[in-house]
Amino acid sequence: MASEQSPTVTTSTLTTPTAVRSTPWSATPQRRSVRAHHLAVAFQALSLLGDMASAVGAFWIAYMMRYHLEIGGAIAPADWQPFSTFLRPVGVGLALVVIIFTMRGMYRLQRNAGMLDVMPRVVSGFTTVMAGVVLLAFFLRFAPSRLVFFYAWIAGIALMIAHRLVLHVAQRRLWRRGIGVDRVMVIGEGESGRRIMQALTGSPGLGYKLVGYAGGAGPADRINVATERGIVSFPRLGSPEEISGLVETFDVDEVIVLPSGTGPLSVLDVVQQCRQNVVKFRIVPDVLQFSLDRVDLAEIGGVPTIGVRDASIRGWNAVTKRSMDVLVSLVVLLAAAIPMGLIALVVRADTPGPILF
Repeated sequence: MASEQSPTVTTSTLTTPTAVRSTPWSATPQRRSVRAHHLAVAFQALSLLGDMASAVGAFWIAYMMRYHLEIGGAIAPADWQPFSTFLRPVGVGLALVVIIFTMRGMYRLQRNAGMLDVMPRVVSGFTTVMAGVVLLAFFLRFAPSRLVFFYAWIAGIALMIAHRLVLHVAQRRLWRRGIGVDRVMVIGEGESGRRIMQALTGSPGLGYKLVGYAGGAGPADRINVATERGIVSFPRLGSPEEISGLVETFDVDEVIVLPSGTGPLSVLDVVQQCRQNVVKFRIVPDVLQFSLDRVDLAEIGGVPTIGVRDASIRGWNAVTKRSMDVLVSLVVLLAAAIPMGLIALVVRADTPGPILF
């Protein structure tokens, strides 16, 4: 395998010229795609095991809070239950965690997702899980304290968010050290290519490592990108027509395609080569590729301009839509209130004592 060209990093600021040191991305290219895949699978497995452990731990904490610490009221000796009584709800909760969280894509790799994006999904997902557990307990006429389910809901959400925070920090730190990252090549240059390179280089926590770009031959055959740690110079690896060879030579995991930088090839040709080499690809959209019904063509002093129409509903249209939403919601709630009230009365008559004990 051919050796890689080495991007250089200027360790000084933009205004203070100093020496330039060469920092090779990898002296001997390895199958980083395999490492990245193994790391992603490992974190997915840890996330799944963490969710299952959190569900079991949540029920255990809830049981201890209710039956040992007696939070929520004293437990009569006749009402005391061992933890084995809750094994069936725990088993149902484990199965629902795996099914619901998988269906909601909680174990897919999402590089741009932060904890603020993950937390609402965890709350929503585990709320659905506990709703299923409570529904099963209702049909099975589960007699022990139902406060355990409430405590388990709170503890489960806290544990799942906590272990995801640990995994999130660990994964980002590994990426920042270049462990398990995806090697990226940009097809195209110019201002758009420079901005893509700057974004990838300036965000090491996303798990990407830029190896260079493919574009037309120039006098310098390098693109300089300003980052927080100085100026990084990325080499031209070859031309867009050599994508297949470049992917193999430089061990590329993902290709970012600028439609204006594919040279004599069309974007479809580039995509086809990526598929033949089993490499992921992303295409930077061109503003002219927007749907015509979303493009606003205008003219300012004889100069044509292109804008994107706002898709939001405003004015009286927004008032009308909001009124219809409220009206339909009220009708549905009023219609559903009758059977829900009857069900509540039947439950109250069939089960004496307080609702939560």
